[in-house]
Amino acid sequence: MSDKKTKEQILEDIKDELKQASSIADDTDVQMSTTVMEAGLDSVDFVELIMNIEVRYHIVIPDTEAEKFAIFGAFVDYLYGVLNATEKK
Repeated sequence: MSDKKTKEQILEDIKDELKQASSIADDTDVQMSTTVMEAGLDSVDFVELIMNIEVRYHIVIPDTEAEKFAIFGAFVDYLYGVLNATEKK
């Protein structure tokens, strides 16, 4: 597969999942520097987001990694690294 995702595309995928699955307001502006709390996610919403992203990208995100995602930029950076590593196989 040669369709690598950019960080911007990954962030858009996250925003899409947020719109579909969580209870946050539609006008919430999620950027790389936005914290999970600023986006209005509680712990259940965040776990749901992680699970939906795992399904979307066919990956597993260990809890020890997910705990590090205080801002969406950290989440995007992690996904970017994992998806690029997967592409190289």
